[in-house]
Amino acid sequence: MYETLSNLAAKVEAPHKGETLVKLFREAVREREFQAVLLKKNFTVKHFRKDGSFEERNVTDMMYKAGDPNFQRWWESVQEHLKDRRRRRIVPTVDAFLNGELDFDAAAEETQAKMEAKYAKGKQLGVHRAQAMAKKSTSTRTRTAKAGAKTGRAAAAASKTNDEGAEKTKAAPRARARS
Repeated sequence: MYETLSNLAAKVEAPHKGETLVKLFREAVREREFQAVLLKKNFTVKHFRKDGSFEERNVTDMMYKAGDPNFQRWWESVQEHLKDRRRRRIVPTVDAFLNGELDFDAAAEETQAKMEAKYAKGKQLGVHRAQAMAKKSTSTRTRTAKAGAKTGRAAAAASKTNDEGAEKTKAAPRARARS
């Protein structure tokens, strides 16, 4: 007995799962889980967007053997997949570990790996900051080494003339402007 993909998509309860079914069907045929044949006719599938709107897409129809045991196994697994509203991550709580929903040893290894990664990242950051500070302290120049600063006799002569200029300004105070 042969069936078409369009009939199979019509059997799906939720219309927004039709496109997912088509993708899974094509993937299964491509991976040779069961056999199917392309047909010349098309059918439409609704493609839903996150904003709630949808558009209809044309999909090439396919025919498969409905009584094939490989197809039956695939169909059962797909029905479970389509029934799940959302594949949510199980929150690690005491109840989740006690009920066996989460494996404690696997979660502990994952936690240890995360903690080691954070520790290594912090160490690396500290090393980079220390290197930057060491580089900054060696690259700063003293006042005498700065460009344009006078050294030796020229510095002494310049400071002597500056001192004389300071005495002149002290001797002759500026007259205040009266208002």
